[in-house]
Amino acid sequence: MIGSELDTELLRRSLPRPARLAMMSVVAVLALLCAGLAAYEWAEVNKLRQRLALDDAKLNERQRAMSARPVAPPYAEDAAQAARLLASPWPARLREIESCQVATVQVTRIQIDATRNDSILMIDSGSPDATQDYLTCLNAGSPNKWAIAQVQATATPNSAAAATAFSVTLRRSE
Repeated sequence: MIGSELDTELLRRSLPRPARLAMMSVVAVLALLCAGLAAYEWAEVNKLRQRLALDDAKLNERQRAMSARPVAPPYAEDAAQAARLLASPWPARLREIESCQVATVQVTRIQIDATRNDSILMIDSGSPDATQDYLTCLNAGSPNKWAIAQVQATATPNSAAAATAFSVTLRRSE
């Protein structure tokens, strides 16, 4: 052999047959475990995808239902009340009140409730006859439009004769 040549003999050493079988068994078992784990994880991923698709479908259905439902603007109630007030016959009621003039009757308060289509008129009167005359004037043309809701009599101590003042609440409902 020449000193510049390198001659090596490579011997292939192999495991004995029983050891090779044991090693192959371990590798096969590990491969089966990996395949089983991969199949299990794949099944779990599919279950999660199905659940996610179902949740998305439910969410889309709820969103469609919410968008189909009309949402009233925040001012809707006030606008409806203003529309009822405009549609109520309050100008006619004020004309009725203004057209009636009785000497000892003074209007102290007018309240028109358009939501209930109701009017309240408070008057101060010098006598029951003046109150009756004023009520007759208000109801001219059609009886029982206005009715007495409350009467409060007050004695006037400063006058020489025992005078009584009447505070009367009249109500009209339609």
